Amino acid sequence: MGRRGWMVPGPRLAGLALLAFATRAAAQEESAVPPCTGEGREAAPCRAAYDSAPVLDPGSVPPLAGGEALTPRVWIYVDETGAVRHAQVAQPTRHDWDMAARDRALHFRFTPAALAGKPVAAWILVPVRAVPPPASCADVSMSVPLSAGAQFADSVVLDRPSLGTRFHYTARGFGIDLFVHPHQALTPRGEVENTLALLRQGAVRGGPDSVAVLRAGAQRLRPSRRFRDVRFNGYSALFRATAEGIPVESYMAVFPAGGQDLEIRATYPLGVHGRAQVAEFVQQLLSSRASRMKGCPR
Repeated sequence: MGRRGWMVPGPRLAGLALLAFATRAAAQEESAVPPCTGEGREAAPCRAAYDSAPVLDPGSVPPLAGGEALTPRVWIYVDETGAVRHAQVAQPTRHDWDMAARDRALHFRFTPAALAGKPVAAWILVPVRAVPPPASCADVSMSVPLSAGAQFADSVVLDRPSLGTRFHYTARGFGIDLFVHPHQALTPRGEVENTLALLRQGAVRGGPDSVAVLRAGAQRLRPSRRFRDVRFNGYSALFRATAEGIPVESYMAVFPAGGQDLEIRATYPLGVHGRAQVAEFVQQLLSSRASRMKGCPR
């Protein structure tokens, strides 16, 4: 997630300084997010009603390793107990620093926000000082393939551990989602075909009106020449769909990687070269995974 630029002597003062920054940042951007309503308040940052804001416990702030430090701003969802349930990068800096800031924020503890004397959950915006792991052993499953035209946008820790974490990227005119989760009971083929079946049945909320599969099958990739002994054997599908009368093309794939599955989904307008961008994204993503699998501690 180095104290260069802060010049504070210890973790308690560092935590207080972090809180002061967070308070100002939250006040400045409060109008940029909608008010929290219903049960979906954990899905994305929203403005909660409270009399007193969450207060950071300075002792919960993990120490920083040495190295270049940056300070991404992170939306943090603090539940009624003061635990951090979700963290999303709001103002990205550079990919590895963004991931380190998010991971560091997930360890924070707070005195929760309060409304009428009762603890309530709330999102707050916090600048989180971060130093990533060494580049050779960074969490490369979340690498950003910049040459593919994708930029890291945000991440969400999903509610159930079996669902893992969703990392969202923006490409030229469309988004790419990467889900990193523990192996499921289904095989990669089973996961992809089950999703296609649900889409065809209209059982996915907000899903397309129609689905026509163009190509589906095993996808065996050797990520790069440097990793000739590492292959990713997954299953993918490419399909055309109609969403609210607009024709689009979609790609989805599942690749086993160690004890995890990497699930990639993207939908893009026809004619924007989305297929080539997604292919490059997948190639670079798996090359990064291969680097970790071969040369870094698990």
